[in-house]
Amino acid sequence: MNLDSNTLRQVFDALDNNKRGYITVEQFTSALEKFYTSVAHESNDDEHHAKLARMQSMDVNNIVNALDPEKDGIISFEDFESAFQNFFNCENREELKGKTMTVNLHGRRVSITPDDFVMHQAEYDPDLKTEDSGFLEPGVGEFTPTRPSTLLTRTSVPSYHENAGSPFSGSRSDLMMDDPDSNLEQLKNQMRQMEAKMDSMTSQAAAASNADGLVGRLREENARLSASVVVLEERIKEIEARHQRDLESERSHLDSLMVRSKRTYEAEIENLRARCQKLEVDLSDAIIHLGKTRVELDSARVEGKRTAEALLDAQDRINSLTEQLNSRSNAESWELQKAIADRDNALNALKEVNSVVGNGPRVSIGMDTVIRLEEMQQIIHSLKEDNKRLTKKVQDAQEESWFKNLRNGQKLLFDKDSTLDAEMDNLTKEEVVDLLTQEKHANNELRNYLSTLLEKIVLKHPDLLESKIGRSCASSPPLSHPPPPSPFPSCFYLHN
Repeated sequence: MNLDSNTLRQVFDALDNNKRGYITVEQFTSALEKFYTSVAHESNDDEHHAKLARMQSMDVNNIVNALDPEKDGIISFEDFESAFQNFFNCENREELKGKTMTVNLHGRRVSITPDDFVMHQAEYDPDLKTEDSGFLEPGVGEFTPTRPSTLLTRTSVPSYHENAGSPFSGSRSDLMMDDPDSNLEQLKNQMRQMEAKMDSMTSQAAAASNADGLVGRLREENARLSASVVVLEERIKEIEARHQRDLESERSHLDSLMVRSKRTYEAEIENLRARCQKLEVDLSDAIIHLGKTRVELDSARVEGKRTAEALLDAQDRINSLTEQLNSRSNAESWELQKAIADRDNALNALKEVNSVVGNGPRVSIGMDTVIRLEEMQQIIHSLKEDNKRLTKKVQDAQEESWFKNLRNGQKLLFDKDSTLDAEMDNLTKEEVVDLLTQEKHANNELRNYLSTLLEKIVLKHPDLLESKIGRSCASSPPLSHPPPPSPFPSCFYLHN
């Protein structure tokens, strides 16, 4: 069987698929299980399957103990090589002579040579006698004699007789052929010789082991530590690689987050910039519109001031006309009262004249009375004409003042380049409300003033209104349709 270092190296490298320089016990046992499984699948013989199952079920602890004596779970190449080349790395068959092995056979310790041993698998299946089969099968921990009858029969291998170092050389055949009872003494002598030789060999082995055991243990410890260092280095490399992968993934994740955040930030900046530009445009438009509104408001204030001045002028004229009317009315009333008194006096005088005429001459007295009556009638007629003329003047002045104020108000309302709707469109809601409030306040003041003025006229000079209303009602025909609505209060107008 070829068990040189190259062959064992090939087997060891085949098991060391990770190229770590060592193999584990689990790898070795799994390789044996795969081997027996593949052999069982290739064979169709049930008996052969049963034999393989028995061989697979054998205890592999002995092989593991030989390969891993330190029980650390790691098998180096030196342990692998020394275990398989212990008894089978000889150059030729002649060197096998003299190599003995002590086994316990039927309660006795017997020294035998490797020719007395074959592998269990070789006895049952010649096809399994390969370089990878006999030494890797599970359940074969110790070399046990497969045919122990060779020690007890005449068909022993001749090499046992040729081996001078064997305790059974020269007399083994006699022991097998003669009666064991008659040769008991000779067997005892040979056993004593064998025990003495075993003691000497044990002492020599102990001395050699004491010298070489420390070096071997140190070498094995060094190999085991080297293997552990290699394992730790592999683990460190794996951890570093995993840490590097995690670091790269985290870096890529952070880069993506930074890119996304930068893109979002730029988008927000653009949106804010666009909003700022829009607000600036709106602000400029609002400033322009505010300037226009201020100009219009100033013009409206000027117009309002002008209207107020015109209203004050009209009020002054109305006051002056009212004073003239009052003075004229007082004068006319005084003249009327004087005329009434004169008339009463004339009537009294006429009565007296009539009474005197009835008793005396009537011609002279009648002429005087007629003359006086005619004069009195002329005076009364002239006073009435003056009263009518003054009343007409007051009425014309009032109408002229009212129509003038109406024209001024219409000019303020309608004599503008832009319409009211256009002006309202150019104003904001607050400005429109402010202007409406101001207009309402001005209208209320004007209405209060006119109401107060009319109340004063009604209270102090009701005869003017009555005479005016009476003449208008008597002279004007009835209206076929109501007058159109006016923007001024109803109390502002008087029917003509």
